[in-house]
Amino acid sequence: MCLFRPIEKIVYENAFLFLTALVRDLHQEQAVVLEKTVAQCARNNDSKSEAARMFRELIRNCLDCAGKQLNVVVSGPRTTSWYPSYYRGEQRVDRMVVFIELCLLTRQMDICRAFLDRIWNVSGELVNKFDTIYTPLVPELCKLLQKTNTDICAPPFIDFFRLVISYYLCHLLGTKEQLVQLIRKIGCGCGDCQELDRFIAGKESQHTFRLVQKRRSHLENQMNQARDLVTHETMRSGSPHSLVATKTPAAVTASAWDCRIQVINGMFSAIGAKNVEKIMGNRFVDVCKAVKGEVAFRLDRPVVQRQQQNVPGPSSTSTTSTANRTSNTPSVIGGKRKHDFEA
Repeated sequence: MCLFRPIEKIVYENAFLFLTALVRDLHQEQAVVLEKTVAQCARNNDSKSEAARMFRELIRNCLDCAGKQLNVVVSGPRTTSWYPSYYRGEQRVDRMVVFIELCLLTRQMDICRAFLDRIWNVSGELVNKFDTIYTPLVPELCKLLQKTNTDICAPPFIDFFRLVISYYLCHLLGTKEQLVQLIRKIGCGCGDCQELDRFIAGKESQHTFRLVQKRRSHLENQMNQARDLVTHETMRSGSPHSLVATKTPAAVTASAWDCRIQVINGMFSAIGAKNVEKIMGNRFVDVCKAVKGEVAFRLDRPVVQRQQQNVPGPSSTSTTSTANRTSNTPSVIGGKRKHDFEA
């Protein structure tokens, strides 16, 4: 029995907005829709149950279609005039929150769980996934859960937050010891070398020295002895020529400890200290040690087994290597959580 007219063709970039608006309106007018549906199901022995089933199925189908319109790609082709906003990060996070809100509103938690799982398993560099998805999503998701009086520590959200916290601490934060071991003075103490050492210890990833050849050669010699920290190139234009020093990816990561701490503290602030303790369970002590820079955080053994990938930490030669990519990983959101942890 067809109770609804076929939906005419919708412009692709408007499909998400249309479907989410439809779900919201259907929910608000649920009583009216059910009443009319019951009338259409009058021949059925249990018309009310049949109408309720059809209504739930309609909501699920709309949410399922809307979810498929959401872009969770970390990086993609350049945008075109045909779909100018498909890869816009802020809009993507906003739409993710809208989608989760509708799942909560209509009590479609299976769809919500599957969507969080999809977000977590999206392929791409781990650093980019945090920059473009997880870091901006966490505070907005927490605001939504607080607004809707939803327990942050209830499934499937507790599993999602646990993964985000664990992976950030393990693969992006590192330790102060790693920073000290990597970031060091490489100059001889002269004026030019002091400027070089300030650059190595600072947050900038590139610095230009405009010096005569003798002074450039001296800095080149110092940098050649620290290839794990810095590379250099001479730009032979202008007078004197320019010596461009560029930090290696590992050096950039190590010198950004303060920035990384701000990111994880921002997540903790959004989630709430007590909730973080509850989410991390008996790993909370390890979390505190990691944030203090004392001990590197290690993933739970079940997560390592599911991931089946070796993801380099901040002390590796590149924090954005291909080993940092995750794709086709099993579902890890909302499943049964084990508490067999590594210290």
